[in-house]
Amino acid sequence: MKWKHVYVAVYLLLNSIILTGCGNINSGQALEQETPAPVIRIGVGSYGKTKKDMDIVNQELSSLSEEKIGVRMMLVPVGKNTSMLLNDIENPVDIVCLSNEDYIAQRKSLCPIDGLLYQYGVNIIDLMGEDMIVLGKYENILYGIPKPMPDVHCTGVALSTKYLKKYRIDTSQIHSMADFEPVLEMIKENEPDLISFVPERPGRGAIGREVIGDVLAENLAMVYYDDPSMTVVNMYGTPEYEARVRMVRDWYLKGYLGDDILTNMELGLNQVYAELAFSTEFVVRPDEQQAAQVTYGDKITYVSFSERPYLSTSSNTVYFWTITKQCGDEIAAMKAMDLLYTDEDIISTILYGAEGIHYVDKEDGHITYPEGVGSDTVGYVNSQKWRYNRNKGKIWDGVSLDLYDIMKEFNASAIKSPAYGFQFDGKKLSLDPSKLSQTINDYSLKLGCGVVDVETALPEFRQKLKERGADLLVEEVQEQVDAWKSKRQIRISE
Repeated sequence: MKWKHVYVAVYLLLNSIILTGCGNINSGQALEQETPAPVIRIGVGSYGKTKKDMDIVNQELSSLSEEKIGVRMMLVPVGKNTSMLLNDIENPVDIVCLSNEDYIAQRKSLCPIDGLLYQYGVNIIDLMGEDMIVLGKYENILYGIPKPMPDVHCTGVALSTKYLKKYRIDTSQIHSMADFEPVLEMIKENEPDLISFVPERPGRGAIGREVIGDVLAENLAMVYYDDPSMTVVNMYGTPEYEARVRMVRDWYLKGYLGDDILTNMELGLNQVYAELAFSTEFVVRPDEQQAAQVTYGDKITYVSFSERPYLSTSSNTVYFWTITKQCGDEIAAMKAMDLLYTDEDIISTILYGAEGIHYVDKEDGHITYPEGVGSDTVGYVNSQKWRYNRNKGKIWDGVSLDLYDIMKEFNASAIKSPAYGFQFDGKKLSLDPSKLSQTINDYSLKLGCGVVDVETALPEFRQKLKERGADLLVEEVQEQVDAWKSKRQIRISE
């Protein structure tokens, strides 16, 4: 009986050695078959040109990411309702880019990523720096990372070149939206079937980029750029806001804006390019302008209202990339996010599509469309390139190879808000800002699109804001600004 146990032990030992020796060839392959790479779904905006080749792009993206980190990344078009998106059990997403407002409102649906970032996102930290990373903290917990490129820009418009030439319009005389009105009047009179002006994107008012002030909290409390005292005011109570909504209302009544302004889901630039509209608001900055010129060619002309851009307290915190609580593999998601910020192949695929199908390399260092493919026929268009690190991606034909240096100089020229560096702390508020947010949602878009009577709607809006704590919000934000200003002055004097 004793020898029987010895024979069994020897047999098991030999069998283990044989299996181990073969494992380098066979067992690893079997394991790979049995354990497929985790899939990380990245939610991307679904408006704009149809992405008919999304499956092709996802195949390329998945292959690249699996080779690099053992994770299969894929893009998933999603709608605009963030609450539904973050709670969609049937079609979950693992990574999504959220606006500042949604980032704060939906944080309970997001994974804290402090530990994950410092273990699996070290390249993001090297790229962004600790000072930028900390901007994603809410109540001292990191739920997301600011998008890679700051939102620094001049205000301006994009116009149909065809009609500019046809009516010999002198754009050098256009320095504001108010200056633009005679041009809209001319277009309406001579081209009645053409929409004179459309919003930049769905869900926006007709005019949303022209600066009134630096908004510090709850999309309401702001300071003026030229006010070193940093007196906080209610943006919706300012004469500038009233003048804006009155002008937009006038435009709507005169027929300059489309009747479907609230329901139109197409990007403004696409409508101008397709000759459905004459003009739209535009973010004027070198990268945006050069990218748009590549996409739309000379059919669109861009006009800036100012020579210098604006740098606000939110320029680095407009959008955040996040990991949702729907995610089944947070480590894989953070590894994927690290590539999303820093890897040229991954970023270029997301921006431009599959190499050889949607773009090809040129000898001079640029990329361009393959032979027989153009902007009208390409099967993949990313209309949200501003969410990604274009500085790390390949550079399209027509865009300066030294764009990174140009953008660095442009950003350095910005008119800085006197409150730049201030971080509003929502947990210190004594009121519930959700009622204010709801009121803003109920009124601001309709006023901003000119579809309601300003004489009645604006006083109602202001009164409801007052009843729901706008004055108290302004007061408490002012206290935080004053405290921050005092600490800053102490640091400077030291």
